[in-house]
Amino acid sequence: QAALPVVAPTPPGATAPTVAGENPLRARDLYLQGYQLKDSDPKAAAALFRQVVALTPKGSHDHEKARSRLAELGEAPTP
Repeated sequence: QAALPVVAPTPPGATAPTVAGENPLRARDLYLQGYQLKDSDPKAAAALFRQVVALTPKGSHDHEKARSRLAELGEAPTP
């Protein structure tokens, strides 16, 4: 099974994409990448989960799942 490429985290102060429909798809992709990395590279996974939190509205499924994964990794949801 081939690993997915890791997307660089959004730098602090940068804005997330605002194109309608792009955020949910991008957030889901980032979440899945983070999930794949959570055991082998927890720091990279946490960076991806933080991006998901930034891209999704509070209360959404992906937002809450990413926050949960961050807590499991012992990481804060925001840098």
